[in-house]
Amino acid sequence: VAADVEGVQLRAGHRRDRLHAADHRTTHRVLAEHRGQEQVAERVLRIVVPHGDLFEHDLVTRDTISFLREQFARVSPIPIFITPGNHDPYSPDSPYANEAWPVNVYLFDQPTWQSHALKQNRLTVHGFAFDGPDISANPFVKTSGILLI
Repeated sequence: VAADVEGVQLRAGHRRDRLHAADHRTTHRVLAEHRGQEQVAERVLRIVVPHGDLFEHDLVTRDTISFLREQFARVSPIPIFITPGNHDPYSPDSPYANEAWPVNVYLFDQPTWQSHALKQNRLTVHGFAFDGPDISANPFVKTSGILLI
């Protein structure tokens, strides 16, 4: 994903070591790579959408979840939309379902498309969540003659 926001180029790609952390040390190292994140957030970011696989469901520690919650709260009121992936699915026993997340965090919690409207940003964010290692429903199917991609 690439974007140019107020003259600043932002790029995101799927690198397994970015926020795919099994412990808080790895997550801390990744976030430490981005010095001045608060300044960038204040000037540029309007929304954050981390892709799935923020952690490994079977290996995640309490410290990792606490760290993620603290970091997400630091950039409040910037909205963060989490789309759980196959390594960190939204399930009844996941930290997504059992932890209190900051008010600026929105979790997609279904394997079907959901929408969240942000009136202040004039933006609607669409997403879905994996509900296990293999998603139980295919969100990329024809619906009323429209192919969702």
